[in-house]
Amino acid sequence: MTVTASGYDLKKNELYETEAWATEALLKYFPVRGYNVWESAAGNHKMADVLRANGAEVYTSDIETYYREHDEIFDFLSDRDDYEVYDSIVTNPPYGKQNRTAVKFAEGAGALRWQCGAAPDSEVRQRQDPQTFVR
Repeated sequence: MTVTASGYDLKKNELYETEAWATEALLKYFPVRGYNVWESAAGNHKMADVLRANGAEVYTSDIETYYREHDEIFDFLSDRDDYEVYDSIVTNPPYGKQNRTAVKFAEGAGALRWQCGAAPDSEVRQRQDPQTFVR
């Protein structure tokens, strides 16, 4: 997340795709081989492709289709009662004004730990900034 304006032109639905090298760097610390992973802001699947190449079974969703079809068109920030169980949610969500959307994604992922049956001692990996990694 950024504190200052990036200077990039705004894109519809904040579709700023994550480069493969960034996902590869993440996977050095959070490996996904053998995991069932939900990429909940999949865009054109740049992260999902790297996750699959590193041994994850990946379910993709986003609020609309861009150039690649998703497993589901779904707004991650909407209310829903019938979530599937995933080992991890790995995504780079839209940040939104003052990073509010990204914070909502992180809070939603944390709340899903309980809805998806995660044990109270399940692992949450979090940095000092608001980016949260749930496993």
